[in-house]
Amino acid sequence: MHFSVDYSLRGKSGQYFWVIERAMDPQLVIPVQLKAKGTLVKLTPGWRPEQAPFRCFIAIRNSSGQMIQVSQTVPLT
Repeated sequence: MHFSVDYSLRGKSGQYFWVIERAMDPQLVIPVQLKAKGTLVKLTPGWRPEQAPFRCFIAIRNSSGQMIQVSQTVPLT
């Protein structure tokens, strides 16, 4: 599967994580450096269309290591 999403950042740039979820199996957590705006792209070998629906969001890691969602969840089609 191939995923891409356009984004615009309101706030500080820095270390974020692009989290891609599917209906079954584990999610994918990808470290990303965000700019003011851009496009995130990921090829996920082994993921199949029948594992839909797919969705994604941006997260940060807090001081105790937990992932905290900082964006809306967006469906990927």
